[in-house]
Order: sequence, then structure tokens, then C-alpha cells
Amino acid sequence: MDSDSSMNEGKERLRLLMRQKMNSSDDVLTGMVMGDFSRIESGARNLAFLSLQSEWAAVDTPEYMSFSQSFRSTAEEIADHANAKNMMSVEDAYARMTRSCLDCHAYLRQQGLNDLPGATASIDVDRSWRLADATSMWSAQDENGVASP
Repeated sequence: MDSDSSMNEGKERLRLLMRQKMNSSDDVLTGMVMGDFSRIESGARNLAFLSLQSEWAAVDTPEYMSFSQSFRSTAEEIADHANAKNMMSVEDAYARMTRSCLDCHAYLRQQGLNDLPGATASIDVDRSWRLADATSMWSAQDENGVASP
């Protein structure tokens, strides 16, 4: 296999991993909106797992490794808070994790790595499942018309 083919294969694996990351992040956010601690915990644990995959290491720099470690530890923190059913702490950690993602992607762009999946808005995420989630969320309302999980 030539180096161009190998590089393209690596980028495709990273693109798939970034899609999985976005879907798991969506699970955490949907769980937060619906008060579904099990969904939050599952999504967060999956995020931490994904960050350990070899494809995750887009670049080998101390800065990138620091971003990855911060992301992973915050994802684990979210899962632990969800397990303890502490929504305020989940929300705080989710905001920090999101900031970590944004900072890392900005770093990748600053390094001139715009062609990496996720460094720009090139990730094609299938969001069709969310319509069903949103419909079921709004149909599950209490007597005051407030959505309930």
C-alpha cells in the first residue's frame, strides 16, 4: 500500500471516529435535556472509550495529548456525575468538555491541519434519529404540559 493510500485510509478512520464522537456527544446532550442519566452515562463512557482509540491521535504533540487527556477525564467525570444523578455537575462538566473540543479543533486549524476530519466543518453526521427522540420527548408531557423523560 502506498503512503497516499495509507494516509487516506487513516483520515477515513479518523472521520468515522469523529462521527462516533459527535453521535455520543449528542447522546449526552439528549440525555441532559430529557433527564435520562443512563443515556448521559453511556454516551460519556463511549466518548472516553473513543478517545483511547489509536485513530484519535490525529497529531503527536504535547498540546494535542493534553487536549485529549482533558477531554477523556472530563468525559469520565460526566459519566460519574450521571451515575450519581447529579445533573448540575453533569452540565458543568459537559460545558467544560465542549470548550475542550472547541479549543482542540482551533489548535488543529492553527497548526495548519485543516484537512483533518473535524478540524473544519467537514464531518457528515447522521442526525435523522433525533427527530424521533424529539417527537417522543415532546409527546411525553406531564399534566402541566412540561416535557418529561
